[in-house]
Amino acid sequence: MFSLLLAVALSVTPVDALTQLKQLAGKWSGKTDRGAPIVITYQVAAHGSTVVETQSPGEPDEMLTVYSLDGNDLVLTHYCPMGPVGNQPHMALDRTASTPRDLRFTFVRLANLDAEKDVHLHAGRIRVVDDHHLERQWDVYKGGKKVGTETFVLEKGD
Repeated sequence: MFSLLLAVALSVTPVDALTQLKQLAGKWSGKTDRGAPIVITYQVAAHGSTVVETQSPGEPDEMLTVYSLDGNDLVLTHYCPMGPVGNQPHMALDRTASTPRDLRFTFVRLANLDAEKDVHLHAGRIRVVDDHHLERQWDVYKGGKKVGTETFVLEKGD
């Protein structure tokens, strides 16, 4: 019983998670798990109803992730350039696995590629270490199975 109460106490609501994402507004710089430099920006948009995450802004491989509330869920759509016309994984906040500073998103569906065959992002995580440091992760799937995790360790800039 105690563990059930603890799990409920640590879970996060979609509104609280969106509020946490809004607090990330600004430019974050760091490295990928392979040591390559990475920049990610967060911008609050649409009168505070969405947060837009831009990975590698202005670069040929720029990607966008848009977070917003959909009824009782916090959802994201990741706009990725992979594939002949790009692809868009859709994910939702996993309330039971998330905490206010560790947001985890699970796969819902994939547009423009076949999730059972093609390489795509399948799950995501944003872990806020403190006000100036965060860890960003994407689970990568191919052939319906996890083949790796992309990790970015970031520090907030000016």
